[in-house]
Amino acid sequence: MKNELDITIPWQNKHEKSLSIVYLKRFFNEKSARLSWDFKIILEESVFNNRYVFESLYKENIRVQITLTADHLKANCSCGSMNTTLCEHVYGLLREKLSGNKYYFSHLYDPKWFLPQPDQRELFGLSLKDEHRRITKIEINAKADYGSIYGFHGASELCYAASNKISFLEPTVCRSEGKFIVAIPINNTIDQLPFLLPFLSGEKKKVVFKESYLLKDDLPHPKHLTCQEMMLDAIAKKMLQLGSFAFNMVRSEEPSLLEQSERAYRIMDLWRDLISNQWDRDEVIFFYSHTNNFGLRHCQFRYRAASNQMYKLKIANGDFKLKIQVVENQKGLLMEVLPYYKGNLLKKIKFLSDVHSFFVELNSKYVLFIDDMQIGKLLNQFRHSEFKIFVLRQDIPKFYEDILRPIAQYFPIVYENEMVKDHAATKETIEATKILEVSLQDDLLLLKASIDFGTVTLPIVEMPSTTVLTYVDHEIRVQERDTDDELAFSNFVKSQHESFEKQASPHTWELRTSLIARTNWIKNLRKACQDHQIKLKLIGLVQGSYYYPFSLKWEVVEVKSQSNLLYINIKFRLGKLILEPSLFEDYLFEKKNWFKVNGEDHVYISDSLKSLFIPLFAQARVDDPYIILTSAQLISFQTQLEKIDPKIINDSTRERRDKLANMTEIPLLDVPDTVKATLRPYQLVGFSWLGFLQEFQWGGILADDMGLGKTLQVITLLEYYYQNNPDADPSIVVVPNSLLFNWQNEIKKFVPQRRYHIYHGIKRKDQETLAKASIVLTTYGTAMTDFSFLQSQSFSYMVLDESQMVKNRNSKRFEYLFSIKASFRIAMTGTPIENGIQDIYAQMTMVNPGFFGNYRNFNKMFKSMGEGEGMDVSLMNLQKMIAPFILRRTKKQVAIDLPDKTETILYLDMQEGQRKIYDSYRKKYREEIEENLNSEESTKSKFLAIEALQKLRKLCNSPVLMTDGDFANNSIKLDFIDEIMEEVAPNHKILLFSSYTSMLKLVAQRIEKYNLGYTYLDGKMNQEQRQSAVERFQIEDTCRVFLISLKAGGTGLNLTAADYVYILDPWWNPAAEAQAIDRCYRIGQDKHVMAYKIVCRNSVEERILELQAIKKRMAEGLILDEANLMKSISKEELLKLFE
Repeated sequence: MKNELDITIPWQNKHEKSLSIVYLKRFFNEKSARLSWDFKIILEESVFNNRYVFESLYKENIRVQITLTADHLKANCSCGSMNTTLCEHVYGLLREKLSGNKYYFSHLYDPKWFLPQPDQRELFGLSLKDEHRRITKIEINAKADYGSIYGFHGASELCYAASNKISFLEPTVCRSEGKFIVAIPINNTIDQLPFLLPFLSGEKKKVVFKESYLLKDDLPHPKHLTCQEMMLDAIAKKMLQLGSFAFNMVRSEEPSLLEQSERAYRIMDLWRDLISNQWDRDEVIFFYSHTNNFGLRHCQFRYRAASNQMYKLKIANGDFKLKIQVVENQKGLLMEVLPYYKGNLLKKIKFLSDVHSFFVELNSKYVLFIDDMQIGKLLNQFRHSEFKIFVLRQDIPKFYEDILRPIAQYFPIVYENEMVKDHAATKETIEATKILEVSLQDDLLLLKASIDFGTVTLPIVEMPSTTVLTYVDHEIRVQERDTDDELAFSNFVKSQHESFEKQASPHTWELRTSLIARTNWIKNLRKACQDHQIKLKLIGLVQGSYYYPFSLKWEVVEVKSQSNLLYINIKFRLGKLILEPSLFEDYLFEKKNWFKVNGEDHVYISDSLKSLFIPLFAQARVDDPYIILTSAQLISFQTQLEKIDPKIINDSTRERRDKLANMTEIPLLDVPDTVKATLRPYQLVGFSWLGFLQEFQWGGILADDMGLGKTLQVITLLEYYYQNNPDADPSIVVVPNSLLFNWQNEIKKFVPQRRYHIYHGIKRKDQETLAKASIVLTTYGTAMTDFSFLQSQSFSYMVLDESQMVKNRNSKRFEYLFSIKASFRIAMTGTPIENGIQDIYAQMTMVNPGFFGNYRNFNKMFKSMGEGEGMDVSLMNLQKMIAPFILRRTKKQVAIDLPDKTETILYLDMQEGQRKIYDSYRKKYREEIEENLNSEESTKSKFLAIEALQKLRKLCNSPVLMTDGDFANNSIKLDFIDEIMEEVAPNHKILLFSSYTSMLKLVAQRIEKYNLGYTYLDGKMNQEQRQSAVERFQIEDTCRVFLISLKAGGTGLNLTAADYVYILDPWWNPAAEAQAIDRCYRIGQDKHVMAYKIVCRNSVEERILELQAIKKRMAEGLILDEANLMKSISKEELLKLFE
């Protein structure tokens, strides 16, 4: 402009932005002027600043610039003649534009109108739009290269609003009357999907059909349909049933999004079946309707076909794919949706329908059905923007949230940042969160696994791309997906229920609630998710229901100590029901886990929680509101009590329990100088452990393997005690008869200065001598006989050697010994459990009275022992309870200087005569037992079986042992004795065990033939005779064989001169056999020990060993005798023994 002077004209009406010609004359002083100039508006960039340039159409080439603001209009002219008033050019322009429309310039000014930033204006083009002769509008549109501009002039509404316009096509095809026809309404949908309608052809020649019989109840239905027509009719009905809500004018309630989605997917499946089975070859009719969806029941369809309305349908079936390409630069972000069909980019797509995008016209003959819900929706979303959207930089956050993030869940997005040279640098690792969503729909649990990347959450595994776009700190970032981790996530969910393995989806699963009824499945799932760092979301699940029961809760209200007892006040909650300990106990010991309380709440007490509380209730005394524990029980239950509530256990209790649990933390005591022995390291630990128990007045069970020096450890303990307490009462040691002389010798050997007294024999009631001794040795038999006298005495220690002798809590022996007054109690045994876990109850109760509480609860707790899967849990609980008060080391653990030991089972085949005798008896006994099992007196069957098995067992040794027949001495085992005498005896000493003394006598006869020295021991021999036999075998080189009764020789013998052991008739007792072998495999042995069990093949011996292996899982060293084993076997197992 030549003249920089602007003339400002305030708006006549500021609110309306109006100017009248009368008002305009105030700013023009010339009397005569040219009033018609014909200016045209010039579209320049200044428009973005509300500055408009008008150029005259005449030779003067006058340019007028009009600037609009909220307060005024400012004018400038290129003529340069304006000073304080308008020139004739500006006046003529304004007069022309305002003539008849004083609001002309208000249409060019809108403060809310979108004005691009200066650096973004090159993206837009300008155009004029005359909506009225006196109204001019300028439109700002995106240039062709940029598609639609997101957020510009409402462009953020990307979803196209479907038109209900109706179009008619002239008829060119007629059908015969009454013919069955199916067709597709082009612009009607069910849940956004097209559907199928069947018709019968009409009467009029030029109107083929007008009403579908499925939408009019009074119309006749077709008859005599072909198979294909019946299929089409059924599919059409199913589609309409699924979408029935869409055809009712009045709906009681809106369907949920989930319901709509499910119906849509079911309709999609119907289309897939339809096209694949029917319309891959035939032409299909498409037609326009005169109604929208909601009027379908009240409309008449009129079809007039044109040639381009008949198509063959193809199904996309994975051949149609979308690629999303996003390019970011300084101006903003350009997103393109690129459609590909069979690998080829489709530059132009023609859709058959105005309202949906599931039918793509390939050419004049074929229409492609898009059988992917997400692809169809995305096509519909972007089809009207030519599949191209440009996003201005300030709109990127909203665009990412509204558009990009939802799209990324289903489609790969290729991202490029033109501002970054190294695109790899844009890839970052952002911590992702695994999410498992569990929602309830009717009687189904729906599980959905996804990954939360911070700003976007995607389904796992089914990944269109290995990268994901996130929006962090005001910028788009590319993150790599961990495909292996997502696959592991999918496999984790599949492992949570067996029904998931059969479901194809890698990220969604269904589970009927009936399959997890009365279980703790959801709580277990929660724990598993927690362990695997997976966030679990439960949506709509009702806690306390049959599929999601309440779990056991509890609260420790008070903890107090009184008179060396601990009182725990604890409340238990089952749903809304609050219980005192005594009432909760009734639920705890029920066999089931699931309960219904208060008539409505479902509660589940898991096995793990039962195993936490059952041991406690089994041992403790319950006196509402308290559970009461002794100090020994408190130490035993420290681990469980800390799990219940850490505040129950104080620091001193925790320290003592930790020391007991870890032997290395118990301070090692100094061995008294008066002990004439060097204790091995493990013996020093055992002695110190016993001293630790003494410090807190607890009893214990020393359960080391036979031969590891239990006697020496206890003698050292007693010597240590009396050196520190010289005036203390004597200690009583109770032993089997066979061990009395052994204890006497050990005391003389290791503490010769310590006074001891043997309370046994005729002169035993010498009370004065008893009081002078520190150690009193007696036998179980003598203690039974003189229990009244012993009960009147006070002892420091009571030591029970081979404490399995008191395993029966109901026996007089247990009762009498339990009543003896002693400050400390120690049990010694190599086999703390023989016949069952009741053995450990008796022995632990003996050394720590009240430790297990009452036997009724103890029996409840462990009655599943020996009955399969529950046994392992029970054993674990029992082990935890007794661990602080029982010390067991095996030879393998501690006696590293012992030579190897080899145990072998030798299978021998019976001789022919022996086999015949055996089989005849076997068949006879099987028939008798089977008959008895089916009789009214079937309870006697197992007693009969014990007797029969003993006889068959004797036949395996030798038929001569049978008393009800005169049989020859046909015995494979006795013949094997000959081999032993010839091959083994000359160079090795041998222990030979049998359960039958009569068999040992037959063996002795065979040995005598070889002029070999042997000795013999059974239960009838007195102590002197036993001692003499042992010493002869140990000392005399000519004594090569020791024949021993298994019951008499299983304990108290030290026979390290032997290095070969034979068990002639192995039976129910693996522990007894181990004891027999350990007569020679003990400290002092310097030879490789060979141990053999001799078994007749295909006999009751072999059957019992097989059964024993199954039943033996109770504990290491478990002994089963006939009666106990018979209690645990079934009818089938019993009969199998006689096969």
